[in-house]
Amino acid sequence: MITQAIELPVTAVSSICLFVLSQAVAMTAVAQPSEPLLDDAALEPIRVEAERIANLQPAASYPAIATALRYDPQVDLQSRGLAEGQADVTVRGGLFENTGFTLGAAAILDPQTGHYAVEIPVDPAMLSAPRVLTGMDHALRAFNASVATIDYGFAQIATGGSVIVGLGSDDLRYASARVGQAADWANGGRFGLTASASGSAGDGSLPNGDHDFKRFSAHAQYATAHSETNAIIGYQDKFFGWPGAYTGFASLPETDHIKQGLLLLDHRRDHGQGWWQLGASYRWLKDDYDFDRRTTESGTPGSFDHKTRSVTLGLAGEQRAGGLDWHFAAQLAADELVYSTDLTNGHFNSRSYLSFSLAPGHAWQLDNGNTLALRAGLRADLSNRDEDALMPLFSASLEMPSG
Repeated sequence: MITQAIELPVTAVSSICLFVLSQAVAMTAVAQPSEPLLDDAALEPIRVEAERIANLQPAASYPAIATALRYDPQVDLQSRGLAEGQADVTVRGGLFENTGFTLGAAAILDPQTGHYAVEIPVDPAMLSAPRVLTGMDHALRAFNASVATIDYGFAQIATGGSVIVGLGSDDLRYASARVGQAADWANGGRFGLTASASGSAGDGSLPNGDHDFKRFSAHAQYATAHSETNAIIGYQDKFFGWPGAYTGFASLPETDHIKQGLLLLDHRRDHGQGWWQLGASYRWLKDDYDFDRRTTESGTPGSFDHKTRSVTLGLAGEQRAGGLDWHFAAQLAADELVYSTDLTNGHFNSRSYLSFSLAPGHAWQLDNGNTLALRAGLRADLSNRDEDALMPLFSASLEMPSG
């Protein structure tokens, strides 16, 4: 993007500072109070809360899931070119592909490769702010991730919309439009529907750094006082070029072109003794990578072309019984390498997983205002590609009130 800065001479800046200082001194002299100031003990403490996510509007494209993760202090985002083009997500303290994603109760899989884990073709305005689950919360909900889970909920649909249009240098142009409608239904329910369309293209800040993105998504929601059902459908078509994107050799004008679809259904129920949530997802992704765009494929499939698909069914919840809070979760997942031009010599072209976790816990309020919480339980993991495992779970935490 092109920006313009206004510079002032040093003498002008000095004059401005002297003027402001003299005015401040004069106002202090006039505004002397007739009574002594209050002591510190009489001042009420002020607590300030703010979002930890900044700059939700990128400069080089329309907002994507990766946009909200760029400045999250718990997340490392390794981008290739613009973050919305392709990025690998790592929670601090972990390694590549040690981080999972969930939308509601369902895990979102990136089968066979970790480079497209953050490719979720949904307008981020349809989702809640991400929560980074670590420790026991991650151990209960994790799927195919050993360090952390980035968990998204669903935004409440409201009547209204937005239109964003951007122009910039290097022939950059992008636009995003979203419209939503919500209405009250019988029995105290509320139904909402929102749709979004976005597009972005540009030549990039260096040769062979161009991109061309398109995304379409829709979100339907039915909510009552104690339950909420969400359905999301999304599709995106993304092409981007960046020299040395994956190889690290800037002499290679690499490109990556992915097409992806997502279907998701989620239902949550809250009751007096806890809550439960059930979700399902279907995801397919087709990618066409070329390490040198100067080569031609003559209309036939070249190298590094793949198509994958995955399905998941997830359950999560909490139930208070017998003086304990019972935390539970389960995931059933399967994925398949539909076809590949290169991954043809192995047998690991499909896999299925099943996991259960249960951890009762209790929290005690201490006399000093702190909270001591203990949780312990078991997790079982079953797979057709590895040995089954049963693992113990335990956590102890001491929460101190802020302020």
